[in-house]
Amino acid sequence: MTEHKIENERKLTLFLKERRLDAESAPILYDEIMRDIQGVKKLTVDMAAVVYISSAGLRALLAALHAMGDGGSVTLLNVCDNVMHTLQITGFSEIFTIN
Repeated sequence: MTEHKIENERKLTLFLKERRLDAESAPILYDEIMRDIQGVKKLTVDMAAVVYISSAGLRALLAALHAMGDGGSVTLLNVCDNVMHTLQITGFSEIFTIN
């Protein structure tokens, strides 16, 4: 599902390999995030491979932000137009940093 790069104990980068972040793949991503999120305050997610995100995928990313607590941040990289549209209409583009 992902490749992980832990830069230090407070920063985690995920490289998503799934094309669809949906009800089937989101629980796997959630489990992977929760396994590694302890103590992390900055999560970067490279979404170059992702062409679709459902509410389940959004929920997994939001859960990561909540798990980091105060001062935590999620940055999404390489977001395609289709996923960006979903982020904008759901308001998630205001919650996450998108580069």
